[in-house]
Amino acid sequence: MRLSHRVILTNTALMMMLVAGLILLPIERGLAAEDTITQTVSGPFDKVVTNLKRAITGKKLVIVKEVPFQQMLAMVGLKTEKMISFEIFHPRYGKVIYQANPAALKEAPLRIMVREDGSDVVLEYHKPSAVFASYSGLDDLSNELDQVFADIVAKVAK
Repeated sequence: MRLSHRVILTNTALMMMLVAGLILLPIERGLAAEDTITQTVSGPFDKVVTNLKRAITGKKLVIVKEVPFQQMLAMVGLKTEKMISFEIFHPRYGKVIYQANPAALKEAPLRIMVREDGSDVVLEYHKPSAVFASYSGLDDLSNELDQVFADIVAKVAK
């Protein structure tokens, strides 16, 4: 039996959302609620996204990937407010991680989620120190990245 292109795309989208959900849910990653930082800022959404991109690159980080959750959910018939996740990192951090504990590289890149909430926009991320907490040798880098992420969000929020 031959599956239609639409069924294959729908199944693929569902699998991608399932995998993304498992990655992004704090409970699945063993993160406590206080390890998730949430900042609400005034919209519009597109301006916040533009300001976030500037803040990320202003900290000399690379936007590795943009995950368009709104579009992905639309593929399976769900209409949502605007929502996008940015995967961000820089090779200089990868070098430190590799030298301290190569297994921790699976946590990279780190993510910041942006989602519309009525007329507001919510920025949300897991503190890097919480993401890397179970790996030895990364305390200094984790604390540095906590500050980098806090600075990025603060720049967008002002």
